[in-house]
Amino acid sequence: MGKFFFGLIAFFLLEIWVLIKVGSVISGLPTLILMVLAAMLGGQLVRSQGVMTLFNLQKRMQAGEAPGGELLQGIWLAVAGFLFIFPGFVSDIFGLLLLQPAIRRGLTRLWIARVASTVSRASVHSATFRSGPFSAPLQDEAQPRDPFAEPKVGEPDGSAPKTGTT
Repeated sequence: MGKFFFGLIAFFLLEIWVLIKVGSVISGLPTLILMVLAAMLGGQLVRSQGVMTLFNLQKRMQAGEAPGGELLQGIWLAVAGFLFIFPGFVSDIFGLLLLQPAIRRGLTRLWIARVASTVSRASVHSATFRSGPFSAPLQDEAQPRDPFAEPKVGEPDGSAPKTGTT
């Protein structure tokens, strides 16, 4: 979390520095107009790419395939849209990069690989924990019990013994 916060602060400082530099070269009003035009153009590009991604998503779902890649590409497009709305030229450059399908596919592959490695590490840790000295007996998951079924004679039903009157 600290690295993310530090990176965000550094990004904001870089954005401000670039805005000051561009404003000192072409003055304030043209800089402001250029930022507004970039946000409007970026919004239009994100909208057109989003429609194509939605079309591909529907096509894959109709074919009976999992649309995971298209969903992640839609998330990258949403991030690109946010970057275009965010004032500044550095964020616009990153937004333009995210509009490139090859970059989005590469980021999607990286994200899936990272999640897969995290899941595999987590499953290894949970397996070693279960087999350690403090392991608890696991219920047989192959034959789950029906919680509404009446208990058989002699089989405990999991409730406390019924003694006394209420």
